[in-house]
Amino acid sequence: MHAVKRLELFISEGWLSSAKKLLEKAGHGYSVLPVLLGHGGRGDRRLGDISGDGNVCLIAAMSESEVEALVEPLKELLLNAGGHVLISDAAQIRDMPESS
Repeated sequence: MHAVKRLELFISEGWLSSAKKLLEKAGHGYSVLPVLLGHGGRGDRRLGDISGDGNVCLIAAMSESEVEALVEPLKELLLNAGGHVLISDAAQIRDMPESS
């Protein structure tokens, strides 16, 4: 088991491509889940709304130093796209290369 940081990025589906590129450029894999329902500063969001622009949650696991390197690029993305990021401690059960 490895100690990792869990990054959860909640963002409009229209900005998903930009978010994926940011993580791919940093060499990280991710999973994307649809957000079925939510309420926040921009009102209610529901999967399948007529707006066609629902939210997604992009999840990735990485080291603390890798998260720290992504903080500023994520802040810039959120300034343009809205949304929010959660970072928490987690344990990963699989081999993960040690980063320096």
